[in-house]
Formats: sequence, C-alpha cells, structure tokens
Amino acid sequence: MKQIFSALQYLHSNKISHRDIKPENFMLYQKEDLTCIKMIDFGLSKDFSQQGTMSTMSGSPYYIAPEVFLQKYNQQIDIWSMGVVLYIMLSGKVPFPGRDEREIIQNVIRGEFHFNHQAFQNVSEDCKDLINKCLIKDFRKRITAVEALKHPWIISKSDAGPESGTIGGGVSNQVLQGIDEILKCSKVKDAALNYLSQKVTPNNIEALQDALKNKDSEGSGFLPNEEFVRCLSMTHMKVTDREVQKLVEQLDGENSGKVNYQDFLKFSYLCQLYLNHYKLEVMLNELDTEKRGLITVAQLDEILQKSDHFNFPSSALDLVFTEMLGQNINNVDRNCIIKIEAFLESLKSQFEKQEGS
Repeated sequence: MKQIFSALQYLHSNKISHRDIKPENFMLYQKEDLTCIKMIDFGLSKDFSQQGTMSTMSGSPYYIAPEVFLQKYNQQIDIWSMGVVLYIMLSGKVPFPGRDEREIIQNVIRGEFHFNHQAFQNVSEDCKDLINKCLIKDFRKRITAVEALKHPWIISKSDAGPESGTIGGGVSNQVLQGIDEILKCSKVKDAALNYLSQKVTPNNIEALQDALKNKDSEGSGFLPNEEFVRCLSMTHMKVTDREVQKLVEQLDGENSGKVNYQDFLKFSYLCQLYLNHYKLEVMLNELDTEKRGLITVAQLDEILQKSDHFNFPSSALDLVFTEMLGQNINNVDRNCIIKIEAFLESLKSQFEKQEGS
C-alpha cells in the first residue's frame, strides 16, 4: 500500500490524476518479486493543473467516487478508489455492493459501508481507520496521498512484513475467490463508464441505440466488433481510436469478436439518469438554505427548465407531479411547497417504471 500511495503522491504533486484506480491496474514488477508493484494503464489519466477540477466521468463503477457524478472533482477521486481497493483486498467484498447497476450507483452516492464481514475480524483498527479516511464522502475532508503516507498503519507496515490474514501471505481462499468474482463482473460496467467519460449525452445514446439495432438484423444483442466501431463513428461522438479500442476490448472480454451492446446501452442510460438525479439532489439541497427539506414549485420548475443541466423524460416529470399534487406542473400553484426527498423518490420510481417497460 505504501508503494501505491507513493505513486499517487508523485502523480498528484505533478497535477495528474490517474482516474482509474482498481486492482487490475497494479502489477508485479517481476514475477519472482512480490515486494515491488507498478501502477499501469494511464489511458484515463488527466492533467488538472490548469482548471483545478475535472468534469468528465471516468473510472470503474465499484471504485468511482460520489463527486464524479456531479462532474466536478479533483485528484481526490484516486484516494476514494484506493479506499475501495484496500477494502476489497482485505475482505474479497466491495464496500458499495448492489444487485444491479442501479443499486451500485445508489450505494456509491450514499457512501455508507461497514466492516461486518468476517474477514475484517483480524484487521487492525488502524487499517480500518485508513479505509474510513479514504472513503469520506466530502472530498475536501478526505485524506490526501501525502497524509496517507504518514498514517500509523502505513508507517507500521513499511518496515514490517504483511499483516497476518490480510494483504500478502495468509489471505483466505474465500477472500481470493471474492476478489476474482469482483474482477470478472465489472467488465461491461467498466466499458460503459469509460465511454461515458467522453461526455456522452442522452441524445448520443439514443442515436447510438438506433444505429446498433439497425445493424443487428437478427436482434441477438450482439454485433461484430468492427460493426460496433462503425456505429460509434456514425453518431459523430468525439472519441479517439485508442478510446474505441479500449472500449471494444472491455466489452469483448472473451475475444469472441463480438460485442454485447445491449448491456452497454442499458448501463449507459442508467448512468445518465442517475447522474442527472444526483445533480438535481445537490442543487435542490443548495436552494434549501434553511435545511427544512422543502422547496416551492416555482424554484423546482426553474431548475428543471435548465436544459443544459438535465434531460429528464417529460412524461416522467408529468407523472411525478400528478402523483404528488394531483395535476400537471403547469397548472400547479407556483407557491405550493413540496418535500425534496419525496419528489426525488417519486422521480426515481418513475425512472424504474419507464426503464422496466
């Protein structure tokens, strides 16, 4: 862990964020030497020296920091990802699990996790403290790479051998099996989020969906790799050859020559919905200066009219207002007060109904 945090400290001091920290992106320098590892795959890394913050989505869903959904973040997303990596390496579990993509995104945004797994019984409190400090939801309060290198757990392990039953020797087969399952099931999600890092809009996704389905005459949900790439170019999305190549490699993990585009489209669409939902939640809470959890219809309508921020289906919004207030938003008293939490829950429910229909 000290080597990894040292690598991040070097990157961050040079105003570079890796943006795709995960177990697969660390490799042994030599097969025979288990003491030296190297950070790899800088395909999503970015220089943040000019603007200070970044806005494009990037990374893998299990490891993605909640502030990324706001599209305004800095190098501290790497620290969040390191907290997730450390949690996984110790337990074989993810801190923010989910039965499907929707739940994973929700749990990451919520930012709540626990150490109740059996594997954590033999893990020191210092180690748990480091994980807690890495996974602080407010990135301004999150531990930095420099601070992590000074953490008691890192210092205590710098000259000693690996902690018994944790990282290094003594890892149980159950933990190793859990890690293997996590790595296997993240391929399509990795591909979707990496592609969304190129600012894919809902209109782009719809155009891509039409192009892919037109090419898939048999309706199998699969397309040859070259056809998938051709469809990407037809939608005029701004992607480089390197980004397209990486996307195809991730979607075609078994080297079958075909891409399962349906899973990719589904997850991309869900990411857009929850990205907008999270942005809306933050903006509503900022307007609620008295922290009463209330907002007027006029304030809400003003936010929703900002087309550059949101692209919610109008049918979903109409159903939400009809369900909550008994009439369309255009006919509601502008001074009517609604509960922010109830509105967001109702909106999310409409997403789920429309996505399942």
